[in-house]
Amino acid sequence: MSDQNSQYDEGFVDVGDGHQIYYAQHGNPDGVPIVYVHGGPGARTYPSNAALVDLTKYRFIRFDQRGTGLSKYVDQLKGQTIAHQVQDMEALRNHLNVDKWVLFGGSYGTTLSTHYRIAYPENVSAHVMRAIFFGDEAGARHIAEGGGYGAAYARHAGTSHEATLVDPWLDYANYPEQVDPALKQADFITAYNQLMNFGDPAVEEKAGLYFDRMDTAIATALPNAALIGALDETPEESINLTRLFFHYACHEFNAHGQKNMIAGLNATSEIPTTLVHGKRDFICPVRNAEAVKAQCPNVNVILVDDAGHSLADQPLQTAVTKVLKGLTSG
Repeated sequence: MSDQNSQYDEGFVDVGDGHQIYYAQHGNPDGVPIVYVHGGPGARTYPSNAALVDLTKYRFIRFDQRGTGLSKYVDQLKGQTIAHQVQDMEALRNHLNVDKWVLFGGSYGTTLSTHYRIAYPENVSAHVMRAIFFGDEAGARHIAEGGGYGAAYARHAGTSHEATLVDPWLDYANYPEQVDPALKQADFITAYNQLMNFGDPAVEEKAGLYFDRMDTAIATALPNAALIGALDETPEESINLTRLFFHYACHEFNAHGQKNMIAGLNATSEIPTTLVHGKRDFICPVRNAEAVKAQCPNVNVILVDDAGHSLADQPLQTAVTKVLKGLTSG
């Protein structure tokens, strides 16, 4: 059964604010319901995501968060909060008549899925996370202001990978002042939030691609030129990712994200939970996973050698697939 042919249903859920959330279902309609919560904020899902699970066993549900992918909207930024997205997930669960489902989230998807389980623990049978992001100010600044790039550069400087890493960073870092010299004085979160709402599609597209290229360059343990180059084929996806990431960084991520998520994981400790995290994750540093391991005794934390942030790193994908294969109940 191929991941494409396994799709047996798709549709939209009206969640208010002019948003209609796109969803698709794959695999076994009578199987264990598992919902894939994508990252970003501002990324999307693909049919190929279903290949991560045993489609004879699972009812794999994917959805594009409001303002992303195939979801429809009147105003992309309307109601763009974690709290609204939690309610979107609950509306989807009710629409699909799911009793309990397994949460499977990566990166920002760990943030959203954790906030969902805090709000609706009775609806969650298990929780699998890949590359935990606390949805906090410190985490956003690490990505946007060069912490992730600096960590990657320290590892790759002087190697054959250096240029693949450095060139996207320089484009990203220099672009704001090229558009408006006054932005040289702003931090990147402020500058890119302005650029992504500039009103000039050419500026917004270039800013979107520059951030996404930089982000992709640090997403794998080794910078991957093919992944970076492929972004040019779908600039609208880079625009969505960049606009929404910086919107959340400016308006939603705060200083309390880590404390709140760890408290929430402990308050719902009856939910079987596994976190898989690459040791060479430059986007969400491994210290995030180590904090969970130290403070959440009921979370099974798996640290993966030679793996970064992205499932494009095969050791990380292998580890995640093994965890998903081992789930026995829903």
